[in-house]
Amino acid sequence: MKRSVLICNPRAGRVLRRPGIIARIETALRPAFGEIRVVMTEGPNTAGSIAAREIDDGAGTLFVCGGDGTINEVAQALEGTAVPLGVLPGGTSCVLANELGLGNDPVRAADALASAVPRDIAAGRLRLSDGSSRLFLMMAGIGFDARIVHGLNLRLKDRIGKLAYWAGAFGQLGADLEEFDVEIDGATRRCSFALVSRVRNYGGDVDLAKGASLFSDSFEVVLFEGRSALRFPLYFLAVLAGMSSRMRGITSQRATRVAVTPCPGEQVHVQVDGEYAGLIPASLEIVPSAIRLLVPRAFTG
Repeated sequence: MKRSVLICNPRAGRVLRRPGIIARIETALRPAFGEIRVVMTEGPNTAGSIAAREIDDGAGTLFVCGGDGTINEVAQALEGTAVPLGVLPGGTSCVLANELGLGNDPVRAADALASAVPRDIAAGRLRLSDGSSRLFLMMAGIGFDARIVHGLNLRLKDRIGKLAYWAGAFGQLGADLEEFDVEIDGATRRCSFALVSRVRNYGGDVDLAKGASLFSDSFEVVLFEGRSALRFPLYFLAVLAGMSSRMRGITSQRATRVAVTPCPGEQVHVQVDGEYAGLIPASLEIVPSAIRLLVPRAFTG
């Protein structure tokens, strides 16, 4: 059996709050995956290089315990390899773990992954105008939510977790938002927030992209129109009530490629998997069979 590696972010909220949690995760994984080598990240943007090194050294399976940002870093190294990825919820936001039905407890998630099966899934790729690109497993957000991520108070996030994002959102109320054009299949729509998603849930709490599936080779693209941020509380209530399809100003469609261009004079931000990525213009495209993911047997996509 090839060795398995657990890459852990020691600053992740659930890891900090629960001493001994890593040992309990190891115990849960060991019967199915053998001895687990534990490697701690050394700060932001180090998980990807750790993953690349462990793959080169012959790792058979990579597990990640951290937030969605740490998972995204590891995914960059896994693209195109046959090494399966197992996700364990450890951070502020655990969108992928919740999407897979693993919940927010990393030990219970490890128990579930012990009988999981590897599945090749598509991912998204963000390409910026400077030539850089980044893979994403969950979603890209352009406009309103990326503006929140860009201005996020990281110290507040460390203290209160996900509530820091809500504080950032409330801080935008009354603001005039930047607008941009979204092109899909030759048709263009103008909006202030676009969600290009591979998963149904948003932030681990809300089913926003209801047509998304990890097993499909397409995105679910949800567009929100209007320059005023005061429209977004109404949009949010419509989503919670399951009435977004009837709400004027919200549209949704499937796509395999999306182009986004700022309106003249506007600076529009973009985030991927909850991490700030830069400014548009940009394109987003599907990468088929990009990642091999450990999926609970009960998960249907």
